[in-house]
Amino acid sequence: SCRILRNAGARDLEQLPPFQHASFTCAGIPMRISRTGFTGDLGYELWFDPAQAVTVWDLLLEAGSNHGLQPIGALALDIARIEAGFIQAGVDFVPAEQVVRPDRARSPFELGLGRFVDFRKPHFNGRRALLAEQQRGSRHRLVLLDVEGSHPARDAFIYSRAHRLVGTVT
Repeated sequence: SCRILRNAGARDLEQLPPFQHASFTCAGIPMRISRTGFTGDLGYELWFDPAQAVTVWDLLLEAGSNHGLQPIGALALDIARIEAGFIQAGVDFVPAEQVVRPDRARSPFELGLGRFVDFRKPHFNGRRALLAEQQRGSRHRLVLLDVEGSHPARDAFIYSRAHRLVGTVT
C-alpha cells in the first residue's frame, strides 16, 4: 500500500509513523493520509475533497496496476476487520449512550477491553460499577464465532441446547 501511494505521488510516505497523519499531494490533489488500518493490516486512510473521489480512485487503480490492486466490497473489508479481532461500535455492540434497553449496554470488560480501564485513576464515570463488575465477573461476553460455510450469520440468534436464547450474532 505504501508503494502504491508513493507511485500516486505521496512523497516520503514511508516516514509516516503508525497511527499518525500528515498532508500530502497526489497528482495535484491535496489530502491527509493517516497510517492506520481498518483491518489490522498495514494500511492508510485518505482524506480529501469528496469532489475528487473519482479522480483519486482512478489514480490509485493506475498506481497499483502493477501490484495486483483490485477493488473489494465493504463486506469483504468488514470480514477482514472481524478476522483481525477489531470491534466496531454501532456494529458489534451498541454504545451505552445509544441503548434503548439498559440490559443491552456493554461494559469494557464484556467487550474484552478491560485492559483499557485504569483503576489507578481516582475518579471517572462508572468507576464503582466497573470495580463491582471486576470483582463479581461480567454477565455477558463478546466472543468470536467461527461459522462454517460462505454465508454470514449476522443478526442470527444463538440458542443453548435447552433452547434458551443466549446470544446474538453481530
